Amino acid sequence: MKIWQWNKGETDWLYEEIFKDDLYTSQVIKLEPGYTVFDCGANIGMFALHAHHKTNGNVTVHSFEPMPKIHDVCAANAKRFGGPNQSLKTYQVLSGEAACRCVTRCNSSACVSYCAAWAVQRACNRHL
Repeated sequence: MKIWQWNKGETDWLYEEIFKDDLYTSQVIKLEPGYTVFDCGANIGMFALHAHHKTNGNVTVHSFEPMPKIHDVCAANAKRFGGPNQSLKTYQVLSGEAACRCVTRCNSSACVSYCAAWAVQRACNRHL
């Protein structure tokens, strides 16, 4: 499977974790044809592709990714693999300046990102 990616090392790691090791589904979490899945913090959309593959395309996945550039990669993968009915849908939950202010990420790693405001709030709560 050839997909759009941000960082080859991360893509290889995610592929291994999601497709080969099947760590995102288990005996408790099942993917069945006809399901609707919400993928929050979708990154490049690898889990959406897994859900699509595992159900032979009979799934609707709503993928939410706050990072603008990472969302673009996620959207490109959804468009490429979503089939004729475009069952893989993507949403950028923050946009423009709000996304830049809120989300902090490591330039070389799409997986290492977080909402700075959330991190500050969490740190403050630990000291209360």
